[in-house]
Amino acid sequence: MTHPGFIGRIERLILGTNLSLLVGLGLFLAILGGKFLLIQSHGSDVPHWDQWDIEGERLIKPWVEGDLTIGSLFAPHNEHRPFFTRVWALGLFVLNGQWDARLEAVANAFLHAAAALLLLYLLGPHFRGWLKPAFLLLLVLLFALPFNWENTVRGFQSQFPFLLLFTLVHLHGSLTRPPLRPGWWASQLSGLATLFCMGSGAVSALVILILLGFRAMVQRSGKRSDLVTAAASVLILILGILLRIPAPWHDRLRPDSIMGWLHSLFSLLAWPTPFFPLALILLAPLLLVAWQTVRNPRETPGLLFILGLGLWAWIQAAGLAFARGGVSLGYSSRYSDLLAVGVIASAAALALLLPRSPKGLQWRSQTSLLALGWAVIIVSGLIHRSFWSDRRHQDELLRSHPAQITHIRNFIATGDPQTLRDKPMLRIPYPDPDRLAGFLNDPTIRSILPVSIAPPIPLVTDTFATHGFIPNGVPPETHAKPLDPAMGSFTDKGVRQEGYFRSQPIDPDLPMLRMTIAGTFPLDEEHLTLIATESARIVEPLISKTPGVRFMNLNTFRPDGFFVLSVADRNPDTWIAISNPVAMGFYSWIAMKLTKLGFEFLLIGLVLTAAPLVKTVRSIRTAGI
Repeated sequence: MTHPGFIGRIERLILGTNLSLLVGLGLFLAILGGKFLLIQSHGSDVPHWDQWDIEGERLIKPWVEGDLTIGSLFAPHNEHRPFFTRVWALGLFVLNGQWDARLEAVANAFLHAAAALLLLYLLGPHFRGWLKPAFLLLLVLLFALPFNWENTVRGFQSQFPFLLLFTLVHLHGSLTRPPLRPGWWASQLSGLATLFCMGSGAVSALVILILLGFRAMVQRSGKRSDLVTAAASVLILILGILLRIPAPWHDRLRPDSIMGWLHSLFSLLAWPTPFFPLALILLAPLLLVAWQTVRNPRETPGLLFILGLGLWAWIQAAGLAFARGGVSLGYSSRYSDLLAVGVIASAAALALLLPRSPKGLQWRSQTSLLALGWAVIIVSGLIHRSFWSDRRHQDELLRSHPAQITHIRNFIATGDPQTLRDKPMLRIPYPDPDRLAGFLNDPTIRSILPVSIAPPIPLVTDTFATHGFIPNGVPPETHAKPLDPAMGSFTDKGVRQEGYFRSQPIDPDLPMLRMTIAGTFPLDEEHLTLIATESARIVEPLISKTPGVRFMNLNTFRPDGFFVLSVADRNPDTWIAISNPVAMGFYSWIAMKLTKLGFEFLLIGLVLTAAPLVKTVRSIRTAGI
């Protein structure tokens, strides 16, 4: 029976559309929306910590100067060889023409959303009926909530989604594809790629070897062709060991005893809850599926892949407990993307244990009670991680990012290293203020800085200008003044005057400009224009509101070639002021625009992702359940 009215029309629209396409698009948009909201509110375009070394000094600077070598892309960084992170960052810089950590964070959001789509494709067949909407909700929670805030707002953290993508392909192709076929070869190449994401990339090869042994000895369904996959996994594992780089300066982060390691391990396995005894409940679904397979050996499609995901996450947790377990029990928000894989594997194991129809559920059965308890623990834990336990770290971003921009701009304006020294933790974006000063003094690095800290383009007054504009010509009560003096039509005696300012020709390297503007001018008159000196093409920046006594940002495209910037104040009762402009990359502007659409992306994504729920409700109503 079709529901009448508006709801019925929505049902018919959804059910008449390709459901898989709607679901995939909805999941992708919902995840992007959640990440964009966090980047817009807590992100920054200023590079953070390791980025100044690995990207600025050793990657982008050599590229600009023509000294970058292939070996530099594979060079170690701590315990890792982040080749793909380097290539990703370099590609974004070349595309944009400007170093921008916010752009990297936005691009990383697309990678992480793609990993969620891949999980939906690989595990979706195990979630049917009423379990499908539950799985989609879990993916939205695990990929859109801000518990992994470090990986979301830090541009350098692309190694985590890269590792996840390559690991999924490696595990699935090796465990489900016939050897030497195209899909199998793609999985082995992905296995090699994991070695150049993070130091723990070889874990997927170890997992494959363990599960091939499980299939041969327990399921008794091993094939001779598995020896080919095993040989490839051994080679990848050996290569991973040979490529591993020791980092003795991190030894102090290890636990000091076996009990300390076990405490850290079970705390990580209990993620997202803060209570390590709950690890037993969260591990139970996978352990039950494995035990049932031992008791009743059978070849279930996709079973080894599900077990492989869980085993991969457990080994990653064991490695974290050993390498970082002496500090905060080995947990940092950036590692949560690894631990979330264990949650997804556990959910898939529950899907194997539960009936696919709600009619077959026995709510007092042990399996149903386990699923209910598991769901309550996971959802409450994710909410706790996202909006409670890490809240102080997220709030610190709101204080540290503006302070970083102010301190760096003060240094660029004055050249005084003291402006960077003796600052509280994270109030500058690098731990060593003198080394940061060295980065900022380097001409190449200074020429590629993101728009918020880039040196402004000096505007030199042209002979066509009148005397109506003066440096710092703004009322004394004006807020958010730029560090460099603004040209304004308000005199120091409080007299507003008419005038015309025109700069000498400028030709920045990037296609856009950012400047700040203030004033009481009316919007219906032409006040600010960019005029090409050769073609006389005029660009009028769109000013959305009269800013008054608070300088506001204004982004605009620039004419091709040399151009002049002109400002006119034709009314003695009004005033206008502009700061020196800063060159901005086109994709930096796109990244800022996208992050402002986070709520819209999230809302549309959630509506589209709800499509399976509509179908499930209708089937239940039709069946009379």
